[in-house]
Order: sequence, then C-alpha cells, then structure tokens
Amino acid sequence: MRNRDIDTKEFVALLTRHSRRIYSFIRSLVPNQTDAEDLFQEVSTTLWEKYDTFCKGSDFRAWAFQIAHYKVLNFRRRRTRMPRLFSDDLIGKLADDRLLLDDSLECRSRALADCYQRLRLEDRELLDLRYTEAATVPNVATQTGRSIDFVYKALRRIHGELYQCIDDAIHGDEPK
Repeated sequence: MRNRDIDTKEFVALLTRHSRRIYSFIRSLVPNQTDAEDLFQEVSTTLWEKYDTFCKGSDFRAWAFQIAHYKVLNFRRRRTRMPRLFSDDLIGKLADDRLLLDDSLECRSRALADCYQRLRLEDRELLDLRYTEAATVPNVATQTGRSIDFVYKALRRIHGELYQCIDDAIHGDEPK
C-alpha cells in the first residue's frame, strides 16, 4: 500500500513540472482553446485518479501524453455534431509526432542551458541584457556604451556559437 501523502506530493511535483507540456500537447490536437483547457482539467483529474497505476521511475510525461491522447479521441467522439477535419489515425500520428518533437525540444533546451554556461561572462551578460530584460538592441548599446553595430555583430557571433554548441551536443560531438 502506498502512502497517499507522499503520492500527493510526488504527483503535484510531477504535474507541476509537466503541466505546460501536457497542455501544449492537448492544444496541438484540439483547435479550440476553451476545449483544450477543459480537456487539460479532465486529463489532470484522470492523472490523479490513475496515479496509483503509474510506475514510479518511468516517464510521467509520456504516460500523461498517452492519457491525454485518449481523452482527445474520446472528446472527438462525443462531439458528433462538429465536423471532423482529421481522422483518428491522423490525430494519433500527430500525437506521436508531438511526443517526438517534445523530446527533441527538451534535449535542445538542456543543451542550450549547458552551452549558455560555457559562454564567456561578457557574452552571457550581453544576452541577459538583450533577452532577459527584453531590451532593444539600441537600448543594450546605450547600457553597455557600445555602438549598435557592435551589439548586432556580438549577438550574431554569440548566436552562432550557441547554435554550433547545441548542434554538437545534439549530434554527440564534443562542444568546442
């Protein structure tokens, strides 16, 4: 028998960690935002109800995506009056593709975080000024006392380094 208090904490942590991806997965299969939000709530409830069947140590996100996929199919069956633009087979293929895309994006996101840390401090600071604070290039130039042309060239160089580092990480090459 599992301890329900521990299960609750673990479930909340897992759902919190994966909720944006689960919602995004549903939204990629359901065109109407309100329907997608309703389905997300339904999926979240089902995940909790079935959490005792979840095998600890396995992939929660894949398990949640599978449940969401079935909920989307059931939703489509219940909506008999609405025209079906896509077959259930196509929805299944889209769901599979979305799972692969999500895996790829997660891998790239981890690589980006690692590659960002490998940048020189000055380059990280420039990126932070530009993107974390959502400043325009002219504002960054003013803040750093550099020319606009310098900032554009530096950002282009940094983007190139990040791209190469991520590409190397994805393809198993040692980042430079």
